[in-house]
Amino acid sequence: MRKRFRIEYLGQLIQRQKQNPQSLNISEGDVVLIGDDVKKRLLWPLTRVIELIPGKDGLVRTVKLKTKSCTRIRPIQRVFPLELSVNDLSNLPVHKAPLTEPSENSPSSNTLENSLQSPIP
Repeated sequence: MRKRFRIEYLGQLIQRQKQNPQSLNISEGDVVLIGDDVKKRLLWPLTRVIELIPGKDGLVRTVKLKTKSCTRIRPIQRVFPLELSVNDLSNLPVHKAPLTEPSENSPSSNTLENSLQSPIP
């Protein structure tokens, strides 16, 4: 599953960004991939943006990224954001389902008990 995700989804994501580079909006907290010319796209690390660093002209030119082992600074051209950003996630509704234990009358427990008690044909 992970291999298929990296091959199909990440390949399409990077192609879309090359077609429309003006739509690149990175903000703090976004999960991004760090591009590397040496490694295959499947092996690019997932990181989180912790700081945007603007250039002299005021535009964001570099970003500070937090990986699982260290902090890195990379140019914006080598960073590929995933489709969902922190702002998108905060707008999603959260559904909390109550945790209940199965009762004696629930269909799953009856089915299990019946299958254990009935003889095998």
